[in-house]
Amino acid sequence: MTASSVALVGTAVFALAATVAQIAPDTYLDLLSGRFVADHWLPHLDSLTLAGAGRRWIDQQWLADLLYYASWRVGGYALVVLLATLAMAGGFAVLTLLMVSGGVQPQRAALFSMAAVFMVLETQVQAQSFSYLFYPMLLWVLCVDSRVDRFSPRLGALLLPLLVVWSNLHGVALLGAGIAFAYALVRSARAAARSDRRSSLGYLFTALACPAALLATPYGLETIRYYRSVLGDHELTSVGGWRPLGVSQPLFWIFVVVAVVTVACVTFGLRHARPPNLVLLGTAALVGVLTTQSGRYLIWFVMAAIPLAAEAVSSPTGSRTRAPEPRRLAVLLAAALVLLLGVLGLRVVALVRASNASYEAESAPRAVLAATTRFLGCDPEATVLADQESADALLWLDPHSAGRVAYDGRLEIYPAAALAGWVDFIHGMDVRAALGRSDYELAVASSANGKLALALRNVRGWRILLADKAGIAVVRVDSNAPSCRHEGLGAAGRPGR
Repeated sequence: MTASSVALVGTAVFALAATVAQIAPDTYLDLLSGRFVADHWLPHLDSLTLAGAGRRWIDQQWLADLLYYASWRVGGYALVVLLATLAMAGGFAVLTLLMVSGGVQPQRAALFSMAAVFMVLETQVQAQSFSYLFYPMLLWVLCVDSRVDRFSPRLGALLLPLLVVWSNLHGVALLGAGIAFAYALVRSARAAARSDRRSSLGYLFTALACPAALLATPYGLETIRYYRSVLGDHELTSVGGWRPLGVSQPLFWIFVVVAVVTVACVTFGLRHARPPNLVLLGTAALVGVLTTQSGRYLIWFVMAAIPLAAEAVSSPTGSRTRAPEPRRLAVLLAAALVLLLGVLGLRVVALVRASNASYEAESAPRAVLAATTRFLGCDPEATVLADQESADALLWLDPHSAGRVAYDGRLEIYPAAALAGWVDFIHGMDVRAALGRSDYELAVASSANGKLALALRNVRGWRILLADKAGIAVVRVDSNAPSCRHEGLGAAGRPGR
C-alpha cells in the first residue's frame, strides 16, 4: 500500500505539474545563465545589462541553470518542463513517504500530500523547482535520525552530500542548512546532557559541517557574498514573492488556514498522548515566522506543516495494529494509478509535440521582441529599458542584445537606488520622468504589466514601434536609426539565437 500511495502521488503531481507548468521570465533567465556557463564557465562580473555592467555576478544556482540549458539543447522547452515537473513530483512523493515513515496510513498520507500540492504547487519552471525535491528529502533524513537515541554516521553520509548538491542548485539550500544546523546542535546538547560524549561530538561535527556544505561550490567563499546581497537587499521586498504577505493576497489566507489547522491538529494529538514530531514542529515554527516576512517561504512552511498535522492526528506507529489491506481499496488505487499514467502519457506526448515557438508565444511578447531585435540590429548604439518579463526573454532569444538591456531578473546585482527606480518603472509609476531622464532608445513592456503598457502608449516624445495583445515596444521620436522606421517592424518574426 505504501508503494502504491507514493507512486500515485508522484504520478498525479507529475501529470498536474506538466499540465500547468509554464515557461516564465525566470526560466529564460535560467536558460540565459546556463548558456553563459556552458560557453564561458562561471560568471563573476556582469556583462549582460547596462545597470549591472562590471558589477559582481555570482550565479549561485549555476548547476540548475546548466541542467536546464543542456535539457533545452537536447529536447527544447518540452524537456526543460519535464525536468522541472519531475523534480516537483519527486518532492511530493518523498513528502508522502516522510508521513508514512512517521506512522501516517499510506492512503491518508497521499491525501495530505495532494492537499499540499493544490496549495503550493509552482506553475513557473525555474531553479526553485529542484528545491521541491531537496527540501522534503532533508526533512525525511532528519525525521528518520530523530527516532534513534545515539548519533549514527548515516546522518552525515546522507545529509552532507544532499546539502552540497542543493547548494549548487538553488538558494533555499541556505534555509535547509539552517534547519539541519539547528537540529544537529540541539541533538549535540541533548547528548552532552546525558554524558554521551561520542554522540555529542558526532552531532556537533555535523552541525558545523552544514554551513560549510554551502561553500562547496565553485565560488567557494564568494557564496557568502551572494547570500548577503540577497538577504540584505531591502528593495527586493517590493518585488514579487519577496514581498511580505498582506491580507489582500490569497497566499496570506492559505498561510492562515494551514497554520490554524496545524495548531488544531497538534493540540488534538497532545490531548490524545501523541507528542508532535519535534523536527517538523521546529521547522514549521521557524519557517512560519519567515513566511510572515516574505511570501516566498510559504511553500516551505506548508511542506513542513502538512506532515506535522498528519502525524498529529494519526495513531502512534508503535501502537498501530496492521490490518490487512482492503482488496477494494487496493483495486481502486491500482485503477487510479493506471488512469493517471494514461493522462500522464497523453500530456507528455502533447509537451513533446509542442514547438519551441509555441512555448515562447505563451510566455513572452514574441512579436514585440522580434521587432525590438530588428531595431537593435538597425542601430548598434540603441539600448532598451524593459520590464522583467520582456528583458529576460530578450536577452535569451537575442544574444546580441547583451550589454544593451538596462535590467534583468538578477535583482541582487543592482545598486539599491537603481533597482528602486526600475521597480517603480515596472509598476507604471512616473514612467514619463523615467524615460525623460534616460538615454534609452527603446522601452518595452509585457501586457502582464498592464499599467506600464498603458503608460507607454501615451508617453510624450515616444512613438509605438509595435503593440499587440502580448505587449508593446515604443521608440524615441528623435531616434538615431531612421532606417529602422520604414522596415515593416510591425511584422512578427523570430529573434535569432
